[in-house]
Amino acid sequence: FVRWLPTAPVSDFQKLVQLAALMLKDPIAADSSIWAWRGGGVPTLLSLLLRLLPGTDPNAVARLATATLMGLTPLVPFLVWRGALSLRARLTAAFLLALWPGQIVLSGVVAQDNWVIAPAIALAALAARAAALRVGYPSGAAALLALAAWIRPEMLLALSPLALLAAGAEASRPRRVRNL
Repeated sequence: FVRWLPTAPVSDFQKLVQLAALMLKDPIAADSSIWAWRGGGVPTLLSLLLRLLPGTDPNAVARLATATLMGLTPLVPFLVWRGALSLRARLTAAFLLALWPGQIVLSGVVAQDNWVIAPAIALAALAARAAALRVGYPSGAAALLALAAWIRPEMLLALSPLALLAAGAEASRPRRVRNL
């Protein structure tokens, strides 16, 4: 889909790619005003990819990297729920995520919104696993929350309830509460 209908980064999305390209010369891009309204996650990750692929078009690399991440996201609950939920539930979740229109149509849009989907879904899947098995994964929850907040800072607040669940805060609750 990304090859048939390539999306050119514009506005804020272009700023992410510009900051990534700028970080090739100056890793912290200290004198850039582009930092004003963005988290550092996407540009930093893109700059690492651009370092591995010197001489390539930054827009094409960013678009392909975003599409790859979006395309691999449906595997997250399938893998995280192994041993916790049925194969049917795992396949259904992966299938629904793979057919999510936003995953398909917007997969090549270089946006923080797209990049934060993978850690957010991973955190939600980890929370569901923690609830199903009545265990906690505090290190995994903290790492995923930090990654999501690095990509998009407001996720620190938005994903905190999931992080608490994934860390095992609800492990001792009755089954009905955990299922809810």
